[in-house]
Amino acid sequence: MAKLPGEIAGERPMPEAAPSFAPRNPGAVERAGREAGIEIAQAGQSFTRLGDELQFAHDGIRRREDAVGRARALSTFNEEAATELRRIQTEEDVSDIGVTSRYGGWLADKQKKTLDSHKGSAESRALLETRLEPARATYADRMAGMGVEAQKGLVARQWGKGLGEYVSRAYANPGSVPRIISEMDASIADFAPALETGKEEEFRRVGRAEVA
Repeated sequence: MAKLPGEIAGERPMPEAAPSFAPRNPGAVERAGREAGIEIAQAGQSFTRLGDELQFAHDGIRRREDAVGRARALSTFNEEAATELRRIQTEEDVSDIGVTSRYGGWLADKQKKTLDSHKGSAESRALLETRLEPARATYADRMAGMGVEAQKGLVARQWGKGLGEYVSRAYANPGSVPRIISEMDASIADFAPALETGKEEEFRRVGRAEVA
């Protein structure tokens, strides 16, 4: 009978030893593992920094776009408000309080539409509102000032016209001067709410001098 390799007559063959997979240098393996872990952690930190930098850049772009949008919106509001004010000056009676009121409503509506059309962030919208409100108030004040000046001019013209009539009557009938002065005083008192401080007394003094 043929013998198996390594078989000795009368003995069973010895099994071959299983190969060993244990590292020859455990310290080197452990060190390599630590180094790999460090490299992975560093790579993670690098990705985090890159993400932060990209986010910062994105935020910077957004803030710049918001600022440009606010500047454009405010410029458009100012231009349109000024244009409307000039139109009112040339086409309407600015001494009419109703005209002043309508312009105030127009400004408020324009402010709201400007805010609603702003495409920026909520923070940018809030900033735009803080810029628009003073601009709206400025144009409203200009309109109010123009109205007051127009009213003063209207009263002065009316007073001048009335004074001329009083003088003519007094010249035609000197005996009616006391009654004319009484009528003139009543007319001046009627104008008083629209007069500047001191103007009422000035009108009385000038009127008496002209009539007498």
